[in-house]
Amino acid sequence: MKRFLISILILALLIVPVVSYSAGISGTATPVYNRATGKLEMLQVDLTCGTKGVTSPDYTATVINTISGIADYDLKGLYLYEVRAKFSDTPATINSDLTITDDFGVDLLGGAGTDMLDSADYTSVPAGTSATVYFKRPVTGNITANIIGNLVNDAVIYIRAIFVTH
Repeated sequence: MKRFLISILILALLIVPVVSYSAGISGTATPVYNRATGKLEMLQVDLTCGTKGVTSPDYTATVINTISGIADYDLKGLYLYEVRAKFSDTPATINSDLTITDDFGVDLLGGAGTDMLDSADYTSVPAGTSATVYFKRPVTGNITANIIGNLVNDAVIYIRAIFVTH
């Protein structure tokens, strides 16, 4: 028993520093249910990208479906409706890009995330685009969030992705 407890303690000491200092993407999900039917109507996914004080401004492309706090909800079968972004007190490099890609590499924002992240307090883009026509994009598997072009070390970017059921 003593050996088992010591093994668990050593394992915990090895894992904790990795989790504590990770500069990747973390998130939560908030479901919105129809009051009459009790069925899921919308899922609000909030992502925190980056960590204040981290010297590497690169954000690792992260599969949203598997993030703790979001993995409890099955995104497959939902539709990406809109994506919003804002910053902590330090904005990202002007005209940084956001992509949300499916498991085939298709950008569910249809390129609308190009130059989306700038010094504005708040930006928003509808999902998928074809010229000027916007439409909901179905989620058929894992989707990945990726921020490209940011060179500001202390920029923490908050992203809200709205998923709907129909």
